[in-house]
Amino acid sequence: DDNKINRSVVRRLLSDRGMHVDECERGHDAINIISSVKEGTYDAVFMDIIMPEMTGYEATTEIRNLDSAFAKTIPIFAMTANAFEEDIKKANECGMNGHITKPFEIEDLIRFLYHLYFFLTILALHLLIAYQLQPSHISLSISSLMFSSIYSVI
Repeated sequence: DDNKINRSVVRRLLSDRGMHVDECERGHDAINIISSVKEGTYDAVFMDIIMPEMTGYEATTEIRNLDSAFAKTIPIFAMTANAFEEDIKKANECGMNGHITKPFEIEDLIRFLYHLYFFLTILALHLLIAYQLQPSHISLSISSLMFSSIYSVI
């Protein structure tokens, strides 16, 4: 988000619940961060849509085009005041996994993250069963601290 106050509010809300938050104000910064970190460093990206230099849609497209399985699969969510059906469609088309409309209540954001964690857990279990894998072969990077923080709010 290019708005420092918005970043500060989200950072404080999530940090107060035990989650680690890094932030940047430009799409290019997000691309550089995602391209330079090891897989599992981040669990999700919240991307503003209207930013200087490039839109969140463009930044997401660039991230998805990186030569990295992590960049192609990390959940990216639009966090924006743009809430029309066409905005949600554009978010999906560029590779975003969801859309959170600002302003939002922290409980809504926590519930959203809880559903993400639940989905990833079900996916991991499905992979374990379908491919007869050992649990050590699947890594869910969302921490149990985050899960317990989310669970206690709901």
